[in-house]
Amino acid sequence: MESLLSRFGKNLRTVRKEKGYSLERLSELSGLDYSYISSVERGLKNISLKSIEKLARGMSVPVEELLSEVRSVEGAKKGRKPRLTPGQKVETDELYKFRVDVLRIIRDADKPALLLAKKILRDVTGWK
Repeated sequence: MESLLSRFGKNLRTVRKEKGYSLERLSELSGLDYSYISSVERGLKNISLKSIEKLARGMSVPVEELLSEVRSVEGAKKGRKPRLTPGQKVETDELYKFRVDVLRIIRDADKPALLLAKKILRDVTGWK
């Protein structure tokens, strides 16, 4: 079975390539050394939560994106869509940005605001 470090590293590489960043560019954006990022992507180095947060901020994605279930690296090269597993849907850049914004709102909202949003969503969608 593939180690957690390897799975995280593959996910990091996939997100980085989807965003079109080189290791050097992500290094500049995150403040982490490019050789360290490369080692993390190859599953050779353990990574702290602080470093994960720096990488997420550097790529303007929520931390959850880097910690979510690992997606296929195949096809993640610049200019190509990642290969989808059965049941996955293609996500446009606009939809992706909207989803990231919603996650940020949820992360920063207080409990009363979240309860109100939940009620509104239930009313609008009929979701139970």
